[in-house]
Amino acid sequence: MATDNHGRTIRRYSGEGQGVANFVLWLVPVVAILASFWLFTMPENWWFVVGILIYGAALMIPTLIVAGKTAKHSTGGRELTLDVPHSTESAPRQEVRA
Repeated sequence: MATDNHGRTIRRYSGEGQGVANFVLWLVPVVAILASFWLFTMPENWWFVVGILIYGAALMIPTLIVAGKTAKHSTGGRELTLDVPHSTESAPRQEVRA
């Protein structure tokens, strides 16, 4: 990521530098869902209920985390949000043709 004159990082697109966090938000629920599928094979004991709870948490917790992050950037109403560069300096140069 680039930095400005004050040493702050400038993101060229939203989500830049968050690859590890996004991967963890994807990997942990997938592993939890697979574990819950295994627990579903034991309907005769209480591990089945644990599987249901794990499955629900695997679906709900990442959804709440992502919803909380996007709620901070709500445009509301009928506005359209575009993923554009923060500044024209970081944008790729393109020739305009008429």
